[in-house]
Amino acid sequence: MRCSAEGLLQLMREAFGAYTVSGVDAPAALSVRVGASGDGGKAQGFHLIFRHAQQVLRTRDPDRLARALVAQLSAYEPVRGGLLRLPGVALVRDGEALIACLAARSSFDLLERRLNANGLLLVDEPFIVVDPATAELVVPEPALGVDWAALGRVGAVVGGQRREEPSAPPGRYRLSRWTYVLADERPGPLPVARGVLWGALLASAVTPASRGDAVRTLAALAELVRPTAASWQDIASGVWCEG
Repeated sequence: MRCSAEGLLQLMREAFGAYTVSGVDAPAALSVRVGASGDGGKAQGFHLIFRHAQQVLRTRDPDRLARALVAQLSAYEPVRGGLLRLPGVALVRDGEALIACLAARSSFDLLERRLNANGLLLVDEPFIVVDPATAELVVPEPALGVDWAALGRVGAVVGGQRREEPSAPPGRYRLSRWTYVLADERPGPLPVARGVLWGALLASAVTPASRGDAVRTLAALAELVRPTAASWQDIASGVWCEG
């Protein structure tokens, strides 16, 4: 782990002390960058988390920054039996969940405040976890035993502008929409076999199961929730999750 601010790095070492290993020159799988320093050295603007080279969080809420970092690290733990992990993004509202492929994440920097105003909360997890037997999105509890008191001081270390930004809490949410961005498909319901195939191809990259197992698992899910296609325009405008 690396941080753009030394004080934040020291706090992270305290919070994740049970998992730190000295003397190992490992590449940084996660990077945290706080907002640029302004007058008095206080952070301004957005705080960012990168997973390898991909931005996975952009926020002005230090508490959300801390929670999301724990979620990102917890995702290295295997999922429980019967659950399937997919690359993608998820939103929840009123006990229901919407999932989409990773292409949807690129629009959230501009849309998230509007989505929040409409009751939609982003799941700050690196992967989607679904229970195909019940057609539910599973937002897991943090798997790591961290020093939450230390993480509670992130705001004091970061300083600067602050805006509370909610994210989806742990729990189970009934899956109501399952969306892909597919250039060769018209927006709307997909043939079930095609949706299952795309899902299996994606799942095989992040779930330690055979592609055949993923197909069978997603076929059970598709019986309960029909996969759909969305256009790039729908993704960029937010229509895929608001319409």
